[in-house]
Amino acid sequence: MTSQATGSSKTRIGRLLNVAIIVMFLVVAGIVIKGSFSPPPEPPTLAPTARIFVEGIDWAKSEQTLLVAVRKGCAYCSRSGRFYRKLVDGLKGRADARMVVVYPDETSQGEAYLREIGLTLVESKRETLAPLGIKLVPTLALVNRNGMVGKVWVGELSPKKESEVMAALQFKDTRAVSEWTISESDLKRRIANREEIIILDLREREAYVNGHIDKAKNIPWDEVYARAKNELPQNQIIVLYSNDEIQADIAYSDLFRLGYTNVLVYTG
Repeated sequence: MTSQATGSSKTRIGRLLNVAIIVMFLVVAGIVIKGSFSPPPEPPTLAPTARIFVEGIDWAKSEQTLLVAVRKGCAYCSRSGRFYRKLVDGLKGRADARMVVVYPDETSQGEAYLREIGLTLVESKRETLAPLGIKLVPTLALVNRNGMVGKVWVGELSPKKESEVMAALQFKDTRAVSEWTISESDLKRRIANREEIIILDLREREAYVNGHIDKAKNIPWDEVYARAKNELPQNQIIVLYSNDEIQADIAYSDLFRLGYTNVLVYTG
């Protein structure tokens, strides 16, 4: 009787061990399979304070390097060619700053595209953009001699953003502030001269209802891109009014991307 009980216990223990081994095998197999088929982690987006490495590019050759990422067929890149050529001209003869252009296209195609947009006298290199954290083109990044990113600009830049780039590179001929801002006195003068002006109040509806500039139209800053084409004519001057400089800057950039070129920011 005791011998039978002992044998039965050993059988149960053996079965339990077999089950445990099978379960452990399945768990390990699942981990291996998941690791094999899971997509690789997405590279981080290029941002200030990040360190960037481009094979063959020595950041220490200058105190600052403006890294410009473009791609053949990118309309925003092509339209920005004028500005990039201005930067190249402004950097001539300077040892403290330079421009480097990277592109993902085949070398022959990439170099042909750079010639097309007028970037011939500039250091350039074919490079896969995603590992650099560059997800959109064009992208401009200011990199110091240690490979650390200081500032980043993405997309076709508005005149205000172009001025930021030139100021970061310590250009002397930065754009005049009057190109994108308007004072209270200048606004009154233009209205008195019967110029066609739309004052666009970017604040939230509640703030607008509680008080606003006479005849101002209200479109909250985060709705401008979606509503502008249907509500704002492109042949009139648009003056942006907001208590928040960042919101005004975003709305300005959104309108610029939509083709609005007569946009000013009210400075009071």
